Amino acid sequence: MQLEFKELYGQSVNGYIRAVKMKKAKELLEESIMNLSQITHAIGIASPSYFRRLFKEFYQITPSEYRKRRDQKLKGKQHQYECH
Repeated sequence: MQLEFKELYGQSVNGYIRAVKMKKAKELLEESIMNLSQITHAIGIASPSYFRRLFKEFYQITPSEYRKRRDQKLKGKQHQYECH
């Protein structure tokens, strides 16, 4: 079954599950005000340090840096609307 899954999806079951969890974490970082511990728990990872490491492996940026960039983009958009 593992081999069939890998042939069908191009990755292991565990790799697929990790990818789904990282996608959900990215969505939560973008759309929620949940802190990193809450996001870690929400995606089913027990360790915040493991979550940070895994997220950085997937996106080449830490979750905190990712959220900081999101916040900067939002401030920039807000500033644009205030200037018009």
